[in-house]
Amino acid sequence: MARTQGIQPVTLSDLIHDLISEAEPLVEGVDYRSLPDKDKALLTAAYILEDDSE
Repeated sequence: MARTQGIQPVTLSDLIHDLISEAEPLVEGVDYRSLPDKDKALLTAAYILEDDSE
C-alpha cells in the first residue's frame, strides 16, 4: 500500500463547502447563505458546468 504522508483526507462535505465558498460571491441577487445546502450545491454545480463550457 502506498504511503500518504502529509496528505490530509478530504471528505465530500469539505469539498462541497469549498466549492460553495468559491461560488458564493459569483451568485448575484441571491442571499446565498440562506439557501438550503441542496440548493447551494446545485447552484455551485451549475456555475462549474457553465464555467467549463466557455
